[in-house]
Amino acid sequence: MRLPDFIQAEMETILLEWEAFAAAQLPAAAEMKSLALRDHAKQILQAVARDIRRPQTEEAQTLKSMGRAPLLVTTSNKLPVQSAGELFALAKSKPGQITYASAGLGSINQISTEVIAMAAGVKLAHVPYKGGAPALNDLAGGHVDIYVSSIPQALQLVRGGQIKPLAVTSSRRTALLPDVPTLAECGTPGADAETWWGIVGPAGMPADVVQALNAEINKILISPELVTFLTNEGAEAEPMAPQQFGEMIRREIARWTKVAHEANMSID
Repeated sequence: MRLPDFIQAEMETILLEWEAFAAAQLPAAAEMKSLALRDHAKQILQAVARDIRRPQTEEAQTLKSMGRAPLLVTTSNKLPVQSAGELFALAKSKPGQITYASAGLGSINQISTEVIAMAAGVKLAHVPYKGGAPALNDLAGGHVDIYVSSIPQALQLVRGGQIKPLAVTSSRRTALLPDVPTLAECGTPGADAETWWGIVGPAGMPADVVQALNAEINKILISPELVTFLTNEGAEAEPMAPQQFGEMIRREIARWTKVAHEANMSID
């Protein structure tokens, strides 16, 4: 998700101020003198790329979790199901025959669908694509059965009736599609999977600097403009403290690593 221009401008100001500080105070941090955006994709990469061993939380100082957003479970109109319950019942009757698309090996689409399949007790067949657009096109064309994606990515096709929305992967419904239930409401708890992002800096940052940067970023998060933007994207601000953000990343790494192992996922 791309942040709106006014948020990009505010973040750039904070980043420039930090770069000046880092250059003067932390010259040894050559690999990460500026702040960086951290998101779910990096943790999934660490889980599925088995040659990566060093925990990424040890390489960076977590500063602020900015927000998270649910994914949307959609199916082809050709698939004879009208609910997530019906989908999983069909998949159980045809193990390994119902297909799901992803934007590629190791993508959020792949690992989140595997989480859902495990929670539902079904076996699905993975069809990787080179990006989300061709995956959605084939879903709409009935060439693949399921696609789990961000809500904005699929919303136009959903509203146009070209694909069917069955459930969201968050613990509560989204305002963008209030009539679409959660997977837990559909009888499949334990399948939560969301995209998220936050800001990190180099390891070894002084505690007072961490708190100051956290406070500056928080001013952006509580702005009415950003709240509106996130709502329109199906996302919510999530202003965690630095330590909480770090703990959340470690939980994500552990969870995705377990899923990748159980689903035999690897990009090596």
